[in-house]
Amino acid sequence: MNKAYEFISYPYENLFGISPKVTTALTIYDQDISRDEMLLQFTNFLRSAGYTIDSDQYLSIISDEELEDEYQEEDYEELWDEEGKAVENWSPSDVTRVEVIDAEGRAYVNTNAAYVVTDLQDDGRTLKVFVK
Repeated sequence: MNKAYEFISYPYENLFGISPKVTTALTIYDQDISRDEMLLQFTNFLRSAGYTIDSDQYLSIISDEELEDEYQEEDYEELWDEEGKAVENWSPSDVTRVEVIDAEGRAYVNTNAAYVVTDLQDDGRTLKVFVK
């Protein structure tokens, strides 16, 4: 039977050593798989590759209009002051998951953080995050 689709996640080295030394692969042999079934399979692949997707969450396709409806600018107004600086409305003690995203994707993920402290330095140009 020929492979129609294959998704593979390889282990990688990083500063924190959190990448599991496991290769995860999902192979789909059905070329006629529906879009919804493909999204479900890819959701499961991302979960197995270590991405945090709750059991009641799934990937979906939405239009630009739906995206705009979901993320209205006024929903975020309370997060910023008149000068465009972030307003403190959360506590690091509430945080249990830390993710750092760069151009390559998730550079660091800790889904079970017991202790998180942030420190803004260098006149607001450097954000340091300390995770235990």
